[in-house]
Amino acid sequence: MSESDPEQDRTSLKRLFLDALERVNRGRPASAYLLLAILVVAGLSTHVVHILDSPHRMALWLTLNLVFFFVVFVRAVFDCGEILRDYVVNRERAFRETLGEEEFVERMHHNVTLGE
Repeated sequence: MSESDPEQDRTSLKRLFLDALERVNRGRPASAYLLLAILVVAGLSTHVVHILDSPHRMALWLTLNLVFFFVVFVRAVFDCGEILRDYVVNRERAFRETLGEEEFVERMHHNVTLGE
């Protein structure tokens, strides 16, 4: 065995890991990362009680927090709209594939009349 084989194996394992990580993150919406960011911002905001003596710093910090949470809220509204749009499209497609097809309705009617 040559010394380049272990290096090649490490590179391939690294590549496999990075490809798997990319595949996992491809389907994840941005709001998932914003949920993690909310935890970080909330944790970093705990020191606001120590800056009560500086109104300008406190106002700046609270303004930054409000802007951040407004961005998160807007993103959540857009995600809800996207989920609703996907739901409507899939509901319409399911209707067309089942009750929207004459052949399917005729088979269902035939099965119901045989059952009586």
